[in-house]
Amino acid sequence: MPVFVLLPRNYTPRRKYPVLLFLHQQGGGDFPEQLMEEVNPWFDSKAWRKSYSAIVICPALDARPDYTGTKINFGGFSADNSEGEDNAIAAVKLVEGKYSVDRSRIYVTGPSLGGVGAWDMLIKYNALTGGKDRIFAAGMPLAGSIYDGDDPVTSPSAAVVEELRNVPIWSIHGGQDDTVPPDWDKAMAVALEKSPTYHLTLNPDLDHDVWDVYYPLPAGKTKWDWLFAQRAKT
Repeated sequence: MPVFVLLPRNYTPRRKYPVLLFLHQQGGGDFPEQLMEEVNPWFDSKAWRKSYSAIVICPALDARPDYTGTKINFGGFSADNSEGEDNAIAAVKLVEGKYSVDRSRIYVTGPSLGGVGAWDMLIKYNALTGGKDRIFAAGMPLAGSIYDGDDPVTSPSAAVVEELRNVPIWSIHGGQDDTVPPDWDKAMAVALEKSPTYHLTLNPDLDHDVWDVYYPLPAGKTKWDWLFAQRAKT
């Protein structure tokens, strides 16, 4: 799996940097050069890099053999198909070993298929209660959910709610999304109503493609400011 890494401008090993793991949408990694054309205006823009001096990791998942995403994905569909998720986590650990990383400030985000993966990684790898490892201080899933095979889960289990109760998450969804319905996000908002760490932006005017609105600056600035302010206890 190809992995692209964007270093901050004037990177120096004398400084510790936050890390952002970006998980692309379905089909986004089939042609890595086109993936870079999409994400560079978000993360390699002058405004974004001036505001957020972070290391960005972008794995490119070739899903051409499985356009459904149920077999080739970043997690969140089936425990039997975790290679993409495992490789993405391995990429984070490789970056940790090679570059100067602030381990209290590692984050995950992604849209659509990447939003599904971000939710799954936040359950399994959050820095507070992650059962597989404790990596991510916070996350920002866009147009995501958790799936049971081909079907989106409409209500999280009580165990998942408790695992995520104090994990900083800001989820973003279009109110008119019929590709990945916002039921999971809305159910989490109800279940975590009294939790100060869960935020939901549900835009009634948008359908599935919310990332072109909320990733670029200045529209996404509030969300990015919040994400990079989160720190895990290490």
